[in-house]
Amino acid sequence: IRHLITMNEILGMRLATIHSLYFYQELMQMARAAILEDRFEDFLQQQLKVLDRVI
Repeated sequence: IRHLITMNEILGMRLATIHSLYFYQELMQMARAAILEDRFEDFLQQQLKVLDRVI
């Protein structure tokens, strides 16, 4: 994907967009479940640790 984006290929942007949409959809689904199960604070701390390692 990086190569496609570097070469300004539309497919690269499309694949990156699909990846981002999937990521946020999954994240929001997990956040909703955590809220309904009254464990959002734990979920938030866990996600912050994961994202801190990745970013």
